[in-house]
Amino acid sequence: LLRPRAEGAGITVYTGRQVLAIVGGSRELGLHAADGTRLGVDLVILASGAQPRDELAVVAGLRRGLRGGIVVDAKLRSSDAQISALGACAVHGGRIHDDDQAIASQAAAIVADLVAEPGPDWEQLPTMTQVKIDGLRAWSLGAVHGAELDRHAIWEQPGEARRLLVLRGRQPVGACGVGEWPELGRIIEVIAGHQRLWPWQLARFRR
Repeated sequence: LLRPRAEGAGITVYTGRQVLAIVGGSRELGLHAADGTRLGVDLVILASGAQPRDELAVVAGLRRGLRGGIVVDAKLRSSDAQISALGACAVHGGRIHDDDQAIASQAAAIVADLVAEPGPDWEQLPTMTQVKIDGLRAWSLGAVHGAELDRHAIWEQPGEARRLLVLRGRQPVGACGVGEWPELGRIIEVIAGHQRLWPWQLARFRR
């Protein structure tokens, strides 16, 4: 669904190709892929994730992750219990959780900790990735591939598609799609809470 929009804008799309090498110099570059594809290019952009800004943490003597960032515990406290961190500068379990949903949940968890009240389990939120091409939104949430015993529930109509990955028949662990979905917030809750879906719910989704 995204490819025609990109190609309509004059963009040639190559997917599913592992890049083996970028060769050449400042005037002429080439990109070599594992399937034998050879592309002459003028510019290479690598999208490799966020680089944490932790200069203040270094000055404050806080513990840093191996690749930078402020190490936090399950309550988002740094090595100094009086200092919390969240978003792209915080590292928990070796990972940075910097998508919008994770940051909102982290903020709520920090507030709950400050006022000594039970807070949400922000770690359970599935990671979400989004991209928009020519006004068409695509998103991916949690696990979307699965194994042989898993199954997919699919809904499609012209210009839109949604897919749920359901583990062992009833428990959704991931979703992806193209287009807007008013129920996306609810699906995030279902996946994060390890809730099960009844057959009638899956049937309604497919309709």
